[in-house]
Amino acid sequence: EGLVPTALRGTQPPVITEWEDVGGMLAAKAALIEAVEMPTLHPDIFASAPLRVRSGALLYGHPGAGKTLLVSALGGRCGLSFISVK
Repeated sequence: EGLVPTALRGTQPPVITEWEDVGGMLAAKAALIEAVEMPTLHPDIFASAPLRVRSGALLYGHPGAGKTLLVSALGGRCGLSFISVK
């Protein structure tokens, strides 16, 4: 405790967002679970799979559509850091 990575110095502490905080967006949630959560939480299974795992996702849409909230919830669920850049 007390050690802060250089990239995170001066940033605000993360807000913990849960899947339950994101209303609807079922198709987007399912796609992100498949592309990010499953390979992150089960790397041993995906390492031995003959298929190539996707390396990311691009979210697009109108301002206020919930993209940032969705990714924040995904980061909290997977234990990943999420830094919002505006």
